[in-house]
Amino acid sequence: MEATTDTYGKPARILHGVSALLIIAMIPMGIVMTRVGDGGLKTGLYRAHVAIGLVVLLLTLVRVVWVFVGDRPGEPPEMPPWRRRLRLGIHIGIYSGIFVLAISGIGLLIGSGAGLNPFSLDPGVINRDLLPATTHWVVSKLFIVLLVFHVAGVISYHRSKGDVLSRMGIPLLRTREANLD
Repeated sequence: MEATTDTYGKPARILHGVSALLIIAMIPMGIVMTRVGDGGLKTGLYRAHVAIGLVVLLLTLVRVVWVFVGDRPGEPPEMPPWRRRLRLGIHIGIYSGIFVLAISGIGLLIGSGAGLNPFSLDPGVINRDLLPATTHWVVSKLFIVLLVFHVAGVISYHRSKGDVLSRMGIPLLRTREANLD
């Protein structure tokens, strides 16, 4: 269950995996819900987006606490300093993005008078002219760019330098060299 010097512990891997899946689900949901006409689909997508967003916020709070109190492996020793700094910057950007997206989403709901209960949300009352709506829209685009850089960096480093995906418990994606060990 606990992290070793080479791998993340099972709780950290589960938190990361669940968070990633929920965030990946929210992206197309957010795009479709703002483009589809009024009706049951739009309402369902908005409600799901808000509910999942609140869950992601809670999971992220747990993950941030885990960073400070939980065990985790150190940086791969062969990772060059420039890549370590880039990795740290992208992680800070991702966590910051999650918090800004959550706060702007909550601010938009409260500012529109919609409340925070996702199960009774009426998308028709949301005022897209409020500052939190613009903030949410802009930051969501920047967040997607950070996610693309994050995934590309992990895959690039995994393929060229080390077996970093195994650290997150994905042994099926081990590099050929790691499988020879």
